[in-house]
Amino acid sequence: MRILGYTLKSCASELGFLLFSLTMALIIFATVMYYAEKGVSHTTFVSIPAAFWYTIVTMTTLGYGDMVPKTIMGQIVGGMCALSGVLVIALPVPFIVSNFSRIYHQGQRADKRRAQMVST
Repeated sequence: MRILGYTLKSCASELGFLLFSLTMALIIFATVMYYAEKGVSHTTFVSIPAAFWYTIVTMTTLGYGDMVPKTIMGQIVGGMCALSGVLVIALPVPFIVSNFSRIYHQGQRADKRRAQMVST
């Protein structure tokens, strides 16, 4: 658990980038989705803040299905939203895994050195 904490601390900039990217994408896609679905009757995208829910659900690939775009443009925006969500969330994973591996191996080497010092 301690290694995970050290890993998250060392990846603070990557996690900050992830949060910033998700926030910007959320704002952009919610706004575009609202305007893509604006003229449709019986739309669930009644405002930009209402479109935020759809964007969050789509970017995280949860897909509740409570809000569905009805226009072709809205469906295209929804597809791009889902794709960008997967990419933005997946981008920092290699950095986190790499840092975790590095910190884990450093801990293993430190434990080995301590064990050698105790035995001598």
